[in-house]
Amino acid sequence: IAEDPRPHEYYLVEVRGKDVALDRFGEILMVDGPVFLIRIKPGMLEPLTREKVSLARLNFTPIVRSTPRSPSFYYNPMIQSIVDAVDPDTILSIVQRLQDFVTRYSTHDSCEAAAVYIADKFTQYGCDTVYFQYHTTNHAPNVIGIKRGTLYPDSIYTVVCGHFDATSYMAPSIAPGADDNASGTAGAIEALRVMAGHQFEYSIRYIAFSGEEQGLYGSYYYASQARAAGDSILGVLNADMIAYVNSQPESVDVVAKISSPPCGPFADF
Repeated sequence: IAEDPRPHEYYLVEVRGKDVALDRFGEILMVDGPVFLIRIKPGMLEPLTREKVSLARLNFTPIVRSTPRSPSFYYNPMIQSIVDAVDPDTILSIVQRLQDFVTRYSTHDSCEAAAVYIADKFTQYGCDTVYFQYHTTNHAPNVIGIKRGTLYPDSIYTVVCGHFDATSYMAPSIAPGADDNASGTAGAIEALRVMAGHQFEYSIRYIAFSGEEQGLYGSYYYASQARAAGDSILGVLNADMIAYVNSQPESVDVVAKISSPPCGPFADF
């Protein structure tokens, strides 16, 4: 741009009108399709803002910023250390404990008790806030644990989740739900445990939903409340039936929408 760019103002300008002569407002340094890199002339920024353009000012203060876009694949020793910390015995013990409630049918008292157990785990493994979200009459609540980010502690976050309620042909009195979905709940809890010693820019919400077997009551309520509050949810990893036994070789299915919003790149990653 220049040997010393700081005394000047630089903008990325996207032209939205055919009759905009940008060279009136500054020196055009680079063109990339409809986007121009311009060194603005003194006093010409305000007139430029009245044209049919979109502007983005270049800031020369170094920043480290996360991005909601899926990153490229590369080896990261920190991530590998997190993966290596996953303990199959810990996961199995959580699945077993959730089975031991005998039933986690959403309207049963045992599902309420399971919610308390999950909340205790969220607290034990370092969530800054843990609370129950009641959504449907006579149903156990969603359990929400929040690990606050260092830069974005509030309404911009990712979600790691699974539903903890279960059903069966013997429900409501018997519904141990080992695979569907104690396994996914255990996965979310284990993710919290192995990441407990790490700080992240964005907040992470660990959620155990209830009422899912009755028609996604818990997750629908959470999503509607998040939308009403203006939350920015960057991505959701929803673990469901992750202990399901496939024929060899074992595999994991990743399911995602391809539009509205387009989640394909996230699923590919």
